[in-house]
Formats: sequence, structure tokens, C-alpha cells
Amino acid sequence: MSTTMGAVVVSAGLLTLGAGVAQAALSVTLDPLPPPDQPVGTVIRWTATATGHDDDPVLFRFDAAPLGRPFRLLKDYYLLSFADWTPLEEGVYLFKVTARNWRTGETAEAVAGYRARRRATGTVPVVSSTANPLVALYSAPPCPSGRLRVHFRAAGSPFGQSTPFQSCKPGVSLNLYVAGMRPETSYSLQHELTTPFGTSWGPVLTFLTGSLPEDVPQGALLDAPDRHTSLADSVLLHSRAFNVAVGGVDYPVATDLLGRVVWFHRPTIPSIPRWTVVTRPVPGGTFLMTAPFNLLREFDVAGNTVRETSVFAIREQLRSQVDDPIGMFHHEAIRLPNGHTLAVASVERIVTGVQDPGPVDVLGDIVLDLDEDWRVVWYWNSFDFLDVGRKAVLDEKCAGPLGGCTLLFLAETANDWTHTNSIQYLPGDGSLLLSMRNQDWVIKIDYGNGKGTGRILWRMGRDGDFTIDSDDPDPWFTHQHDPSYDGQSLLVYDNGNTRGAVDPAANSRGQVLRVDEALRHVTLDLNLDLGHYSEAEGSAQRLSNGNYHFLSGLLAPGPHSQSIEVLPGGERSYVLGLPTITYRSFRMKSLYEP
Repeated sequence: MSTTMGAVVVSAGLLTLGAGVAQAALSVTLDPLPPPDQPVGTVIRWTATATGHDDDPVLFRFDAAPLGRPFRLLKDYYLLSFADWTPLEEGVYLFKVTARNWRTGETAEAVAGYRARRRATGTVPVVSSTANPLVALYSAPPCPSGRLRVHFRAAGSPFGQSTPFQSCKPGVSLNLYVAGMRPETSYSLQHELTTPFGTSWGPVLTFLTGSLPEDVPQGALLDAPDRHTSLADSVLLHSRAFNVAVGGVDYPVATDLLGRVVWFHRPTIPSIPRWTVVTRPVPGGTFLMTAPFNLLREFDVAGNTVRETSVFAIREQLRSQVDDPIGMFHHEAIRLPNGHTLAVASVERIVTGVQDPGPVDVLGDIVLDLDEDWRVVWYWNSFDFLDVGRKAVLDEKCAGPLGGCTLLFLAETANDWTHTNSIQYLPGDGSLLLSMRNQDWVIKIDYGNGKGTGRILWRMGRDGDFTIDSDDPDPWFTHQHDPSYDGQSLLVYDNGNTRGAVDPAANSRGQVLRVDEALRHVTLDLNLDLGHYSEAEGSAQRLSNGNYHFLSGLLAPGPHSQSIEVLPGGERSYVLGLPTITYRSFRMKSLYEP
């Protein structure tokens, strides 16, 4: 083994294959660009080079750690031989790659050191640009104790925002991303340091934001905010999806309530902006995202990858436990209070004489509980708990991603059986709420805070376990999106596809259902006709002032979408249109506060 600050090579020696035939074992090298001793906040690309694999495909895993601390996952096994890494604290780090021969399972490792230096070298803070023209990096000198945050305000505006507090570390500078700024605008930035002895302020610095890419969509204000609008939820995060089917791109954009862009994330890998789907924002300023065709990623407001896993890695972990092929991540990933991540992926199974005569490929879902290093610690397979004989309500088929489905492995076409599109964790009893679009059901399952049996506790929807009290002749939600349950009421976006199959004039609805779990009975408290029909996409959210936010994500002619705020009685208070298909939209206090 040879070692430098930049690269270490690890080789397993020689392998003997057959009678007298020797082949070099798998070996891997690891190199950074730019070289070590760059300032914090610099994006470092680590490139691995594998040899001795006889043209077999090689998967690569990347881990990083400050010197003397355990390695943490950056990117789990995947075919790409590079990883981008951005240190935000000065010091020496170790970076590790593990290469694995896909065919033989043979592995090799390389470890390299890297030094990152501080930007604020004196007693004055420094503000720097990032790869995102709307995001700045604020670097404060070391503070011995207390907490620090950055306030920022556009020139001439009386309103300001702030980053979350970050704890001081003696002898170490603090580096914070400032996000939520409009393009081509001058901002003042000033840090606040709070200690047990009082509050002090840093100098006022200025930062001029850059311009937007040409393909960032601009919002159109259809109903301006009024005195009833929830101004506290002043940021709208638009998670775009499936625009690739009409020649567009799908990277996320955030606007203020007037429709002005304040943030976007355009991944640097050329093919990925056409497919990315942000599933949820995470408190503190990160986001969970699925990307083609088999990646789950967490990234920060500057676009840096925090951690990433792949379906390749998940399949390997569950190889001996799940016989059904795991296809790709889709629709949902959420962060739990304990730091775990729940994600949905597709699974397939050939069944015979059940949904159709003879054998047929059926597409279901698996819910994955990933720990903080994104290793699977619990899973729930729909084939193990649901009646596979109950077909999709509208007999949907899946022929691949362009149809809003996933990759298939067992046949060219599958019955799109469940189409799970959301998960909610219910802290009251540690269970999970799943929305199964193609079953017209919201189901509650026994998760037991990661130790549950997975059994279905109840099914809500037509032909489920609940009766409903309403004077509407067709009260149940169908092909719904984004239900959320607070133990008393269920809020849901009712796309209404099943109603629409009978009545072409049917519109989508925003619904609130008061739930009595003990009696298995619901009362429809809000059944709001939204005045249009969204065949797919959509979200529902209760705002901080008690109003409701609904997204109609796929409207004709278009594509276009509408984010709508209504009062508890259904009166509209605010509507913003966007000329793009939108999977979900989120009203947020800031980009750091979902």
C-alpha cells in the first residue's frame, strides 16, 4: 500500500482462476479534484479507478469522516465511479471508496486524506458565492460558546429572514448556507451570536445574487394574498415531476407568495434534471429526492449531496429476505423523528389465475426503513399483507417510467396494482399511513416504531373498513394524493379518477374527514370542489393559521398546476399558477422550516 494526502491504492493481490491461469485481483485507486487544502465549501470530486475486474461491471461506495471519527455514508453502491463531496468544517478528513465486482462479489478499498481550510482567517466574517446563484456561503470566525445564525434582507425591503442557529465549536469557524433570495438582487447579511452573556452582532456584509437558468418556470399570481392568507408560510416549494414526458425538466423550484423565484436545484449530472422528484423537505435545510432510475438522495440548499443510496444497494441487503425483484424508488421518502428515512420502492411478482387468466406480472410496493447510514432495518412488502386478488380499481397497467410507473424486470407490461404515493408516520401509536392510489385506499399499518408486524390495522375508502356520513352521493376520495392524519381528521387531495370514469364532468376535490377509529366511521367536514380536474399529482397541507393548502398538479390545457389556499370553510384566499406539472407543492416558513 502507498499513501499520500491525495490518494491511497489498495489491492487484494492475485487470484488463481482454473489450472495455472493467474489474474490480477480487483484493485482501486482514489483521487480528488481539486487537490487537498481547499477552503471549506469547495465541491471536491473524488474519482475511483478500478482494475482487475476483467470488464465485469463494478459498483462503487463512498464514505467520509473527519479524522478520528467513524466513517459515514456519502454514496452507497452504484455504477458511477465518482462522488462529489463538500466539507463545511476545516480540518483533516478521510475519504474511502469500496469497489465491488458485480459478478463475483469481490471487493477492494482505497482510503485518502484531505485537508480543508477555513475561509474566515481573521476576525471578520466572509461571504462567498456557491454553484447556485441564489445561495451564499457565510463563514464566521470561531466562537468559543453559544449559537450563531445569519439574518439576511433584500436592499430596500423591511422584511428579513434568517438561517437556523448553529452551535459554536471552540477553534472552528462556522459556515452556513444562506438561501431564499431572489435573483439579481442585493442582500445585506449579518450574523447574530447568542451566548449566556448576551447577544452580539457581526458587521453587515453584502451579497449580489446571480441570474436564473432559462428553463426555470415563473409563477403567475391568479388570486393575490389577502388578509386571510397565511403569510407565515411564505415560501412555496414546487416539486415538479413527469414534465420529461412532454419534453420538459423536473428539478424543484421555490417561489415567494407573489410567484417570484427564491431558490431552485438543478443537479449537475445532465440527465438527472429531467427526472428528479423532491419527495419532502427536511427540517434544517435539506431535501429528500428520487432520481433516475434508482437513486434516493438527500441534498442541502446549495445542492450538495448529504447522502445517497441506490436500488443496487437495497437489493443486496435484502437478497436473502425478499424474493420479489425491487425495481426503483418512487413517489415518497420521509424523515422520521429518530433520524431514520422511510422510502417507497417498487416490487414485482408473477401471479397466475388471480388478477387475469393465466400468468400476469403484478407491480406492488415495498416500504423501506433506512437507518442514519441508510441501511435497511425494517421493510413492508405489499404482497405479504394485501389481497393480490383485488385488482387496481381502474385496471391500470404499467409500461415504464414515461407512464408514471417504474422500471419493469419480469415483463414488458404489468398490472399497476397498488401505486403507493405517500407515507405518514403517526407518532401517537407509532404506526404508518399509506396512500394507495390505484386501490382508492388509505391504509394504516402496524409499524410499531420499527418493530411492528406490518399487519393492516384498517383500510379507509370505498369498500374499506369505514362507513361515511355525507349527503354527497359519491363521498369517498379516489386515486388520492398526500393524505395526512392528526388522530382526529384526515386531510386529503381527492383527484377523483374513479368518479371521473363515470362522470366526465367530475372535478377534483379538497377533503377533510373527521375520523372515529373506534367506531370505524368518518364524517365529511370539507368536500371542496376545486373547479377543475387533476388526473394525477396533488398535495394537501394544513397551514399554520388553520387554513388548507391544496395543489392541483396536472391541469389542462397545459401542462400547468395551481397551488390553492382556502379557509376552513372552503373560501379561496390565494392561488398561484405554475406552467409545469407539479407532483407536490409545500408551503414553508423558509427553506429551512417545512
